[in-house]
Amino acid sequence: MAVGKGTTIPITMTVSPTAPYAAQNGTVSYVITVENDSTDAAKGVTVTDTLPLGFAFQSTNSIVINGQNAGSRLPPAAGSATPQWGPFTLPGGGFNGSTLVITFTAKVAGASLGPHANVVSGNSSNAQITGASDQAPVIVTAS
Repeated sequence: MAVGKGTTIPITMTVSPTAPYAAQNGTVSYVITVENDSTDAAKGVTVTDTLPLGFAFQSTNSIVINGQNAGSRLPPAAGSATPQWGPFTLPGGGFNGSTLVITFTAKVAGASLGPHANVVSGNSSNAQITGASDQAPVIVTAS
């Protein structure tokens, strides 16, 4: 059965820093997890992370789908405030889920002291994504 754009595929997205604190002019690593619990594949999945003011994308550390290394035809440029990855196909996972995990590093340059939240969002070419965004705070400390 084809999955129409009106079909809801229960994909959840989460983002979290690997540490709750980052020093000014230091770096912070984030992990984005996208899970497809549907029996249908989600196609054309793109993931965008909107970094806080004063943060800049530095590098993609890994992209893994169901435990296998994957690539992105949209590799983010260093220095970007809105890195984007994709498009990916997340196979239908059903009860066990199908998982995409992106780990990346951002430079904390020019960010003021205190909490800063980045926001991750995503979309799919063949499905509406439920829970299509999440945010994660990191507290910038003096270096």
